[in-house]
Amino acid sequence: MRWSNPALWLAVAAALAGCRPQAPPPPPLAANPHFVREPAWLGDGKWFYPQEMTELDQTGLASIAPLDHPALTTDGELYDPTALAAAHQTLQLPAIVTVTDLENGRQIEVRVNDRGPANPCRVIELTPRAAQLLQIPAGGVAQVRIVLLPIPTEQLAAQLHGGTLHLAMNTDPVGDVSQQALAPPTGVAQSGRYAGAPPEIAQTATPTETAALIPDRLPENITLTAPNPGQLYIRVDDFGRADYAMREAAILSPFGTVLRQRSAHGNERFFVRGGPYPSVADADAELQLALRLGLKGAHITVE
Repeated sequence: MRWSNPALWLAVAAALAGCRPQAPPPPPLAANPHFVREPAWLGDGKWFYPQEMTELDQTGLASIAPLDHPALTTDGELYDPTALAAAHQTLQLPAIVTVTDLENGRQIEVRVNDRGPANPCRVIELTPRAAQLLQIPAGGVAQVRIVLLPIPTEQLAAQLHGGTLHLAMNTDPVGDVSQQALAPPTGVAQSGRYAGAPPEIAQTATPTETAALIPDRLPENITLTAPNPGQLYIRVDDFGRADYAMREAAILSPFGTVLRQRSAHGNERFFVRGGPYPSVADADAELQLALRLGLKGAHITVE
């Protein structure tokens, strides 16, 4: 028998399709928070070497996590764009740090639970909510200072059963810093984000160190500090000999400078600094060039 009615064919096809077994939905992602001691990893043209730290105080440029961020963080937590969290290139995971926007003075505590950013021109990647509290515009960057809070970080390690930090020996206090040849050009404009007026909302943060248990989701406390925007530099490796440092400074010419750093016990180290650079784009371009020329320890700082 020949069927020539198209409507009948469609009805039969729909009925047959309804009889087919449907694939079960994928199981929901399960969080598995764990302490991470990650090996070296390659970002966008630069190797990073994570390690357990009890001290960290660094400056650089912060970026904002993309909308297509993976559902799980590196340490097995569910990624939440509304939480105060961040990705860091070398810290143990998880960790608690303060992030201060140097351009407006706003400071928050964030939970570092992810590895990144892969971009060597950025030092930390914030969730959209953390960036919003610091008043970083969508898609923008900001000058920041990052300070590790060792007590809550160790508490987190203990909570995750198996994370035990190896307490590092105290290093010698840093003494004087003097500048030698190849002095950088003087004068660049401060960031346009700092208008001199304090933010309109201020809350006093309860120190995380006093808490017996670190919550998975940190409270949205904002501390106001004095704005302290700086200039963008590239910091390169440090050496025990000045001639080695001068060689790397020449690669950054005409901006390369060698600085001498002396500890309280008289030990000398020589490190290389390039800059200042008048804009983020200029600092990014110079850092990418330095990495291509073999200066693998180069990174952007704010001074």
